[in-house]
Amino acid sequence: MNGSYSRRDRADRVYALQRMLRALGAADVEENGNYDAATRRAVRDFRRRAGLGGGDTVNDAVWEALRGAYETSLAACRPAMIAPFAAGRTVSPGEVSDLVMLLQIMLNELTLLCDGWPILPVHGEYDAATADAVRAFCRTIGMPAQDAVDAPLWNRLAAAYNASVAHGQ
Repeated sequence: MNGSYSRRDRADRVYALQRMLRALGAADVEENGNYDAATRRAVRDFRRRAGLGGGDTVNDAVWEALRGAYETSLAACRPAMIAPFAAGRTVSPGEVSDLVMLLQIMLNELTLLCDGWPILPVHGEYDAATADAVRAFCRTIGMPAQDAVDAPLWNRLAAAYNASVAHGQ
């Protein structure tokens, strides 16, 4: 968290902070990129529970503790391996399914390796944030950006996820 950030960088960090807080149970936090009253309250609650003292400041220690708690909660629903898709299968924006949940888990695993990607809530709805993360993955691996996840894209995601999990990253 230290260093200098532009206004956009700070908004992205707050958005990621809000996503992690929501995943850890702060349901009243809105994911809007603004460090608002609900976000400050959730940070105070997290700091207190984590033994990091009072206040609503997110310094490096708080960020690392929050990220660690988030990763631990994510690991509870972290499959050991994701199977490839058969040709013709697609996961599309607007879909609500267990496959979307697996997609979000894969993308979250990979965001831990690629700083700057948003952390997604794992809720099984293929929303705008999930589509943004899919396009970011496409750019990272040199594929044309796409919203729908077809078999070739799913299989690239699954291979990257499986390699990450196998190496304990």
